Amino acid sequence: MNYNIFQEIHNLNTHIRVDEHNNYYFSIRKCGSRTLTTSTRLYCNNLKEIDNITIYVREPYGRFLSGVDTLNSIYTGNITDLTVFKEHLMNVYNKCLFLDEHNLIEYLDKHLFIESHTFLQFHWIFQLILQLKHDTLLTFKDLSDMNKITNAHIGVHNNKYQFNDRFKNNAQLKYYMQYDDMIMKYCVNKTVSIQYLFDILKRHYFEFYKNELSPVEHFFKHL
Repeated sequence: MNYNIFQEIHNLNTHIRVDEHNNYYFSIRKCGSRTLTTSTRLYCNNLKEIDNITIYVREPYGRFLSGVDTLNSIYTGNITDLTVFKEHLMNVYNKCLFLDEHNLIEYLDKHLFIESHTFLQFHWIFQLILQLKHDTLLTFKDLSDMNKITNAHIGVHNNKYQFNDRFKNNAQLKYYMQYDDMIMKYCVNKTVSIQYLFDILKRHYFEFYKNELSPVEHFFKHL
């Protein structure tokens, strides 16, 4: 692949939520992030003080398509002003994307991870662990389990995605989805160490790990 997907995520917001019982949750977009706000509050202290964080994840491809639908809604004016969103991309990600609603999907088809709605779940997790102490534990749960902590279900997805035909054969997307596939296969319903994530990648996806994570290995040299 012709670019490294971890080079441009340094400004990704990593919001930690905490409930009344001092359970901590990592809020990932398109993984019930708005629902979490109904039963938790924003945690504003040092992330290195946290011993265990619960992370809700979901089937990767459907989540990506949901993110594409959201971005398309933004661009067609159904969510917010187009100019505001372009400014958001330019300011937060230091990009100047002169897009309109007609070529947004074409641009996404080529570049995929242009904004947090379409970032991989592993993008979010990678950014999170850079801010944690090395022995923080991560508890992964399927998004369907979120109903155990709240009765609210904001923005529930219906599995009817507008652009499935456009992305279903995208080889680059399938390649990078290996990160999220790894999370779903080896981490859901488990509490794991940060090191475990990288051990799994090295053991089961070594060529992928070597090609994609090695260039940014200095980011997690403390592990």
